[in-house]
Amino acid sequence: MPIVIIGLQEALAQILTVCIGLAQLVLAQATPATSQAGGGTHTPVARTPEQVVQGLQIAGALPVQSVAVAEAQVGSIMNNEEQKRLERFGRLHPPSFSGTKSEDALDFLDRCQWIVRTSGILETSGVSFTTFQLIVAAFRWWETYERSRPVGAAPLTWHAFSELFLEKFVPQTRSEKLCRKFDYLRQEDLSVT
Repeated sequence: MPIVIIGLQEALAQILTVCIGLAQLVLAQATPATSQAGGGTHTPVARTPEQVVQGLQIAGALPVQSVAVAEAQVGSIMNNEEQKRLERFGRLHPPSFSGTKSEDALDFLDRCQWIVRTSGILETSGVSFTTFQLIVAAFRWWETYERSRPVGAAPLTWHAFSELFLEKFVPQTRSEKLCRKFDYLRQEDLSVT
C-alpha cells in the first residue's frame, strides 16, 4: 500500500521549480549560446529564461515557472518576529556542534540553553535555533530524527530535545558518572536538611 503524504507533490514541484530557476540563472551567465552569423566568429546569442529552460525540460515533467513566481508561492518560512529572534540568537555567538567524541555535548547544550533562555525563546524557538548549530554528523542525526517523525507532529519541547540529544551524544560512561555525581549531591542535600 503506497504511503500518501498530503501536499508532498506540490512541495516537491515548488522545490523543483526553484532549482530549475537557479539553473536558468547559472546557465544563462556561465555558458551563453553562440551564433556563427558573423563570418565564422562566435558571437553571443541572447536567450530568454524560457528558452534556457526549454533545454532543461524533461519529458513528462511539470511545467516550469520563474523563480519569482515560485518564491511568491512558497513564501517565507519564518515570520518577521521569528527572523528577529534568530538574528538576536546569532549575535550571542552560539557554539556549533558536529558530534565528534572530542566535543563536549553537555557544554554545547548548556551554552545553547543559556542563550535561548536569556533571549526568552527557550520553549518557542529554542529547539529550532539550537538545531541550526548542528553540523556534520550531528546535523545528519537531527535530519534522520526529523524525517522519522510523523507529519504534523508537535514541535519538541526543550526538555524532550535535551533528552534525545544527551542520549545520542553523551557517552554512557560519562552519563553514569554525572548520575552518580547528581545522586551524591542529592544525598548531601538530603542529609543537611
